[in-house]
This record gives sequence, C-alpha cells and structure tokens, in this order.
Amino acid sequence: MITVHGVPLSPFVRKVQLALRYKGLDFTSIPVMPGDDSDAFSKISPLHKIPVLEHDGFTTPDSSVILRYLDQSFPDKPIYPSDPQSQAKACWLEEYGDTKLVESAAPIFFQRIVRPRFFNEPTDEALVTQKIEVELPPVLAYLNDALPTDGYAVGDHLSIADIGIVSPLMSARHGDYMPDAKTYPKLAAYFERALASDIVQKQLSVELEFMGVN
Repeated sequence: MITVHGVPLSPFVRKVQLALRYKGLDFTSIPVMPGDDSDAFSKISPLHKIPVLEHDGFTTPDSSVILRYLDQSFPDKPIYPSDPQSQAKACWLEEYGDTKLVESAAPIFFQRIVRPRFFNEPTDEALVTQKIEVELPPVLAYLNDALPTDGYAVGDHLSIADIGIVSPLMSARHGDYMPDAKTYPKLAAYFERALASDIVQKQLSVELEFMGVN
C-alpha cells in the first residue's frame, strides 16, 4: 500500500503524485500542511516538509528521494533515463524546477489563491508583479531554450525532467498565469501538451476538488 502525506497543491507533493499516476500505481493521500510539527509527522519528516511517502511500513521524505525510491521499487515505465548524459540532464532540469522555477512560480499561486481562499488574507499584488515581471522571465527563457520543439524534455518518454518542470507551472496556472506563447513558444507548447495528458488531467481534477472549484 502506498500513501502520500501532504496536500496535492504543493508542487513537491504534486511531483510524487504525477509519478505515481504515470506508473499506474494506486495510492491514498493524507492531507498534511507544510510545517506540520506534530509529534506523529515529525517522526516521519524531521524537517516538517511535505511530501512523505509511506510504502508497506517504510517511510521516506523529500520528493526527489521518493521518486528515486519509486523508480527502483517499480521499474516499469522508468522516469530516469538509462543513458548517463540524458539522466544527468533530466536530473538537472528537475533540480532547476525544484529551485528557480518553484521560487518564482509558486508564490503566484500562494498569493492569488492560498492567502485569500484559505487564510482570508489579501493578495500581495506587488509581490506577484515582482515574480511575473522580474523573476520569472529569465527562468522561463532558460527553460524555453532548454526544451525541444516537440515531445518530452529529455528522451522519447516522460522523465523526471518533465515532472520537475510541469509541477511548478501547474501552480502558476492555478494562480492564473501561463507562459506567453509569443515570448516562450517552445515552453508554452510543451506545457499545453502536458496539460492535455491523462495524468495531468487527473491530477488537476483532484486539485480543483481540493480547492473547492467545480
């Protein structure tokens, strides 16, 4: 039995759930907010971060560690390329997604959705503008240059690179932001292809339900 601890709107929880859906693995979810310092959660996540994966009594935190574990435990439909150079490129793009893209994209979602809807607080529009006009452009430009004109980010099937890039972009999309097709044509087309996929559609359905959006 596989259980994911964390809320699906987290870009890091989303990474794990997208991988599980891609591999066709059934899982259950326990909604845990980031920063939970309860004794029970602290035992499985000493840094109080989400997600945490639980599999037949074994637990491990950290999305990147979890994805390595899943790929080795369930090797069908691998998400890590076998070629060393392709794997290095894919892992780098995941890392870039986890850092620069999350840092610049996720706050748009937090400010426009989480603060007003879950905390009854106003959106910091100045911060949103800073992210969209100053911080995001060089990040999106880099990804636009790094991506192929069609297909997946690395190789001929979905990989850790796609999961790492698409997840933060989904957060931005929830915050009503999409990469401009004229400015970032390859990235915009790539993200549209990802949004049309079955696994992303299923994930979006779960996330919209969690947000109470019909």
